[in-house]
Parts: sequence; structure tokens; C-alpha cells
Amino acid sequence: MSYQVKYVQYAMFSVAITCIGLLINFLNIYFSLDKKGLESELPEGLVGTVSIFSSIYMGTWNWICTFFSKLHLNVLSDGLSESVSYSLFGNDKSGVYNFYFLNSLFEEGKFSVLPSFILVLITILLIGAAGYILYIVHRMNWKECLIFAGIFTALQLMLIYFVNIQLDFEATGKIVQFSFAFEMIATVLLVFIVSFASFAAGGFLRQYQLKK
Repeated sequence: MSYQVKYVQYAMFSVAITCIGLLINFLNIYFSLDKKGLESELPEGLVGTVSIFSSIYMGTWNWICTFFSKLHLNVLSDGLSESVSYSLFGNDKSGVYNFYFLNSLFEEGKFSVLPSFILVLITILLIGAAGYILYIVHRMNWKECLIFAGIFTALQLMLIYFVNIQLDFEATGKIVQFSFAFEMIATVLLVFIVSFASFAAGGFLRQYQLKK
């Protein structure tokens, strides 16, 4: 029974970290949007909807790409296909993203309010805080740290599954199809390594404080 309680705690903290991380990334994208550009491109009443939609999807991508992953985006319109790769570090912001969000979504190419290294640091701190708080449960037992990392990685895979879909989007009377794909193996390995190391570091800090 005690093992089941541990796993529930790990799962709850994994969900909480993911929700907080997603919210930070949603807000980061939302406040990066060029609202004036949207108002000039969209009918009245659609600006808020497009802003929220854009923030949710780009925020989710940004959260997953926090783990140094890469997203592949393919756009198909009138038989013409365009592909672009995006990663949190060194991302290519040309062409397709402005087209996707009706040309004027990002003011002067601005993509993010927060620098990418800050988003990575926030993610590491969130996972480390879980290791710190849950020290009384895992007590720097490496097996327990691996279990937490496994649960957290599985949750991120579920998230990738939900956003790794094809969307049909109508723009200027045309149907545009978007499909998304992540480098799955690299993402899984990096999520697992980063979450394990961060969780263990939080537990180590707590252990060090208790020994003093």
C-alpha cells in the first residue's frame, strides 16, 4: 500500500509540474503576440479566439521543446507543401509560422517574452522542487528517482500524442492542413534524463540541509 501511495504522489507532482509549466509557456506566447497586427488581419471578435488558440498550441510545443527536443511542422495548402523544424534553441521562425497565424502574429519576429534559457531553468526548478518536497518519500533512493522520471516522461509522451495531430484550418477561404511530429526517441531520452537529474538534485539539496 505504501508503494501505491508513493506512485500516486509522484503522479500528482508530475501533473502539477506539467500544468504549471504549460501555463507559464501559454502566457509567455500570449504576451508575445502582436495584437494590433491581429486586429488588422482578422474580423472583429476573432482576435481573442486566435490568440488563445495560438498560445495553447505554441505554448505546448514550447513546453515539450524545453527538453531540447525538435518539432517538425508540415503545411499543405492547394497542393503545395512546406516544412519547417522548430526547437527551443536555435528555432527557425521564418515563413510558415507567420503564415500559420495569419501573417502578423508576432511583432517584428518577436517570438517569446522570456529567453529560452529562462524557460529551461523554470522547468528544472519545478522538477527539482518536487524532488525537494518529496525527499521524505524517496530519500535519495535511486530506484525511486527513476520511477518518478519514468512517470513524468510517460506524461509528456501523452501530451505529445495529443498535440501530434493533423489540423484543418481555414484561411482566406482556403483549407490549410497542418501536421506535427516530434523526434520521439530523442525527446523521451532527454525528458527522462533531465527529470531524473533535476528530481535527484532537489532531493540531494534537502538531504544536505537535514544533515547540517
